[in-house]
Amino acid sequence: MVQQLRDEGWIRTDPVARAMGTVARHLFANEVEVATAYEDTVLRTKKDEAGVTVSSVSAPSCQADMLERACLRPGQRVLEIGSGGVNAAYIREIVTSTGLVFTLDIDPEVVERAERCLQLAGYSDVVVVCGDGERGIPQHGPFDRIIVTVEAMDVPNAWWEQLAPDGVLVLPLRVLGRTRVVALRRDGDHLVSDDRGQFMGFVPMRGVAARAQLETRIPLTETVTLRFDQAVPADAGDFTGLLDSRPAKAWSGVTMRGMEPHDVLQLWLANMPGAATIAIGSGDPLNLAPLKSYAPAAAENGSVAFLVFKKVSDDADGGTTWEAGAVGYGPDANALAEHMAEQMRVWDAEQRGGPGPQYTVWPAETVDDLLPAGRVADLPHGRVVISWPGPTSVPAAQPSIPSQPAV
Repeated sequence: MVQQLRDEGWIRTDPVARAMGTVARHLFANEVEVATAYEDTVLRTKKDEAGVTVSSVSAPSCQADMLERACLRPGQRVLEIGSGGVNAAYIREIVTSTGLVFTLDIDPEVVERAERCLQLAGYSDVVVVCGDGERGIPQHGPFDRIIVTVEAMDVPNAWWEQLAPDGVLVLPLRVLGRTRVVALRRDGDHLVSDDRGQFMGFVPMRGVAARAQLETRIPLTETVTLRFDQAVPADAGDFTGLLDSRPAKAWSGVTMRGMEPHDVLQLWLANMPGAATIAIGSGDPLNLAPLKSYAPAAAENGSVAFLVFKKVSDDADGGTTWEAGAVGYGPDANALAEHMAEQMRVWDAEQRGGPGPQYTVWPAETVDDLLPAGRVADLPHGRVVISWPGPTSVPAAQPSIPSQPAV
């Protein structure tokens, strides 16, 4: 497992390699065969009554990437939010007995399981706490590192307050419909990312900061849903009967090979006004395979456009080439789809292959004049700015996304 993760670039330093080569991972995954525990896959450990995964042991590649981003050192005080046990053991190996590790989860069953597995694996000095991750553990802070292993749609005040002055917060931050793992370091009165982060999927946070309390879902049919991370923008319009209209298609001329990642393109498109995602369920009623699950979308004046791909060719080496484009519905479908396709061409000319955007997180009370150039997303407890390098820092006019307080 360690060699594979080294070869693929997930493990980049010796301390992470030693930790992941030391901890008996299978002791934290007794629901599966020993060999399966060391495969690079997510191990789902608990589902809710609807069959939705609410707790899991992340894939080794994901854990290695977050550990590397955290830049852990011996002697540090670390808080992990979202507990499966094994990641806390990896952290403990790196910070050694001179450090202190806390792992926090809202679910008593998950906490009991993590504590039992840590004892079994020989990490009884890891402190396991049951509580809402949004609140952290104020009585045990400040922390040199806070590592969040559940999808976060906000940066709660408690995380700012409990992070040491030179601390690092590593989290899968979901903004504008896209989730990326970023490492945020303090820089005066705000937090700044080292790089554009890594696209990954995580179990959503529960409790006060649960996704369901922050996002807005608009069902367009029984199987097609439009989703906004916060409130619906004021100029988004009315989507009643949207999909009954004739679709408009605009192709960009931007092509990609079959396995080429396009997550940075998706993040670029999320900069468009009225940023949303569209989920197309079973049966693919719009006939839009292969990209049909939470594709980036833009909503404006009662119209919606979203990213699609069409096959261009089957290549001689066995691969496939696809062309990116947009499908639009509504009264302004043609214009909105063509605008999205044009943004794909801008990304291809100015951003493709580049370093990608930088994230900065600011206190909620920060006025616009103090923010850097970029797209602003207002969250319940902060303001996130995504800034792109190059001549076109953001596509088109960029209004802030209105915030919606948690229920």
